[in-house]
Amino acid sequence: MGGAYNSGGGKVGFYRRLSWDKPSPTITTSPQQKATDMCDPVEQRPLTLSESAMIQTFPDDWIFYSSVTSKYKQTGNAIPVLLAK
Repeated sequence: MGGAYNSGGGKVGFYRRLSWDKPSPTITTSPQQKATDMCDPVEQRPLTLSESAMIQTFPDDWIFYSSVTSKYKQTGNAIPVLLAK
């Protein structure tokens, strides 16, 4: 992760570390786009599909169909469920 290891949420870098107490930056349609990857607040890893869906406030039991790429696209293109409600 290079210099982005200590970056706070919202800073530009290859990975942007999320903050526990700040809003998430926009979830994108691909976790592999340069300067849009977000990583776990503590661990050195990108967000999982489940974590991206949680940020978008999908219910825990929501099922996404299709390829992994398509699933990330579905979460990135979604309006957060609670906002829509």
